[in-house]
Amino acid sequence: MRPLGIPALFLITATAFADPFETPIQLDQTSAADVEVTATAEGPLPIWIDDTGEMRANGRFVTAAAVRGAVASFGDYALVVWTQADGAVMAKRVRPDGVTAGLVRRIGSNATGPVAIAAASDRYFVTWGGTLGEVYAAIVSDVGNPLVPAMPVTTQSPSQSPSGIDEIAASASENGFAAVWHLWSERKVFAITVAESGVPASMTPLLVSDDGLFPDITSNGDSFFTAWMDGNGLLRARTLTVERELGRVRSLGVGQAPRISWDGFAYIVAFARVVHPRPGFAFPVLFVTRVNAYGGVIETLAQAAALLPRTWDVDAGSGRVHLVVSSNEVTLRSATMREPRPRMRVLRY
Repeated sequence: MRPLGIPALFLITATAFADPFETPIQLDQTSAADVEVTATAEGPLPIWIDDTGEMRANGRFVTAAAVRGAVASFGDYALVVWTQADGAVMAKRVRPDGVTAGLVRRIGSNATGPVAIAAASDRYFVTWGGTLGEVYAAIVSDVGNPLVPAMPVTTQSPSQSPSGIDEIAASASENGFAAVWHLWSERKVFAITVAESGVPASMTPLLVSDDGLFPDITSNGDSFFTAWMDGNGLLRARTLTVERELGRVRSLGVGQAPRISWDGFAYIVAFARVVHPRPGFAFPVLFVTRVNAYGGVIETLAQAAALLPRTWDVDAGSGRVHLVVSSNEVTLRSATMREPRPRMRVLRY
């Protein structure tokens, strides 16, 4: 599903508790979908697919053949991946300023559209949905060369939407990788975990939620933290380990299509919420909050206009929060976070 009527793109960066986000940086004046951002050693690198179908990284041209795209980084460079109409999965190295470097590499096939990428310390984990409802994964080098060739890491889905897997997200921890996805036809969220060697813990998808859409996943380096929206418009979250151990489901409040990241101290959650300023009026607003491992809100960082899922993304891997938003313009904002203040408990005798 490609969002319709999406306005322009911005990148946003932040620095304090009272008013953390710095002045927005306008990136593009066209509408955009598949907005993503990653933190590089030299600053944030946002990518998006504009209304002509071209993929851009920091405003610079990457490819005209992208159906869906994703980006991740470690060190001085990032790796951009995208799927094409013929099902090919492609990759190319990109500098922090958006200039591509080296050759385009084909790392897989059979993709139905969505693709995700996660960065480990010296390699990338790339995953996508196949035409039979299965999930593929590959582990590649920093330039996109295969270290573990693309192969199915799940069985085929017994029931699937006509387009296959509709959304997919990936993350890396110190001892492996994980991916989460949803199927429109079932409104369920599934997960798969993969060892550093590329071997899945099980070929059977793990049911994360029997009522969920638009999941995302991140890691604190040890375990994974995944969030999604349920059918009642509530945000849910739970932890997940490489050994497929699931934590209990926690509520993050009212919201839609969460995008999440770990900032070194807490989880950053960007999500939309429909607000009703007065009777007869309603519009979506984008919120950014920090939450602890139990789902408790530490602080709310920002509010901005928001539209449809996949028109915003957040990354805090560098310790700074980077938020890229497509709402009439593509915009980037950034902020520097600090360790949450310890809570004081009053003891009564």
